[in-house]
Amino acid sequence: MTLLLGILITVGMFLVILEFLIPGFEVLGILGIILMAIGGITLYSFVKVDILIIGTIFLIAFVLSILLFNVAKKRGIVGKITLNESLYIKKDEDIRKLLVVGEIGRAKTTLKPYGIVEIGDREFDAVSNLNFIDSGKKIKVNSFKNGKVIVMEVK
Repeated sequence: MTLLLGILITVGMFLVILEFLIPGFEVLGILGIILMAIGGITLYSFVKVDILIIGTIFLIAFVLSILLFNVAKKRGIVGKITLNESLYIKKDEDIRKLLVVGEIGRAKTTLKPYGIVEIGDREFDAVSNLNFIDSGKKIKVNSFKNGKVIVMEVK
């Protein structure tokens, strides 16, 4: 029973560590905390394990979670589920390095007036400067403002 609860705590600790790597998945962290709490409370309440032993089990679980994470990282599993590059371009200067005014692309989503455009092989957050632009329509880069590409439909 103690071994099973120790595994429960280790899995919980691993999920909490994994939470730091996968942005936006609060479920993993919450589930990890719940598993650790269930394991710790059960060890203390029903198995009557001393609090010092529970602390030692949590420490061992932490070390095992780090080791599991390192093994997963070496095998390439972590790289498949973590974000390796920024999704957003924050500054107009950054966009100007990638685009020029007058460049042609297409609306990947409907711009109402905000949406996503595809120019070359990259996607950008965009704003239509006149009216809505349907998905798939041809667009032209008009300007840049607040990290967004200002576009207009090409007729």
